[in-house]
Amino acid sequence: MPKVLEFTRTKFFYGRVAVDLGPQFKPLEQTLEPSFTDDNSALATVQIPLPMGMVIEESETLEGRVEVVEVGEGSNAEKAGVKVGDVLRGCTAMAVNLLKAAEEDAAFNALAGATKPGFQRAFYIADEMPFDQTMNALVSNAEDQGGPGFSNLVFERHFS
Repeated sequence: MPKVLEFTRTKFFYGRVAVDLGPQFKPLEQTLEPSFTDDNSALATVQIPLPMGMVIEESETLEGRVEVVEVGEGSNAEKAGVKVGDVLRGCTAMAVNLLKAAEEDAAFNALAGATKPGFQRAFYIADEMPFDQTMNALVSNAEDQGGPGFSNLVFERHFS
């Protein structure tokens, strides 16, 4: 998983990205529609350790999207190349695996990359989702929440 965002500018929007869920999984191929209508944007993935050091809000100009409004100087987000205006399209998160939670199979969860019984790594698509739910998905990556201490994120950047 890249540690720094690299957006490839193409003639048309290419909405397919590969998201790493962990060493025991194949990369998840995800296809997303563009947030902008002018084919002048691109997607990129990046792994950012927590705390990320960025502020996100519901976008004022892109309905149903979450946008970066501030990046802290020297923060993990800045080191990863995140910029104000980038659109968060998705992130890895810790999700409850109901079957395994019922079985309380800690060995399975350790293999799945989770430290809390009943949790496993998943990809969360932020588009059209409630903002609080997106924040919860990001926070679930914290070590004290059973996560790995980082999140793999998908951003879209518009080229002016």
